[in-house]
Amino acid sequence: MNTYMIVNKGGDTLVREYEDQTFKVLRNKGETTWKYENDAIFWEWFKKKIEYQDEELVLLVITDREDFVLDEHINIAKKFTIHAAIEADLMDLKGDAKLLTF
Repeated sequence: MNTYMIVNKGGDTLVREYEDQTFKVLRNKGETTWKYENDAIFWEWFKKKIEYQDEELVLLVITDREDFVLDEHINIAKKFTIHAAIEADLMDLKGDAKLLTF
């Protein structure tokens, strides 16, 4: 089960993958943050980038958008544990945005 942090604040998007007890940034055309036109375009890029097949994922989403939508075809893990390192990163990035866990 893979864990990803998706930060979507102020129109900018950042995606990190939790690996070896740390988060690594997933780049889009070399950029660490970017803007996208709509959620469908983002999810298409995300699934291609991680080579998604249908495995269970943990998605930690930090967003200031009320209308942020998950891709209905992503298999979300039913249960997960947040390690202290993940929790610290989440709180640092969250600010006044909402934290959604899926």
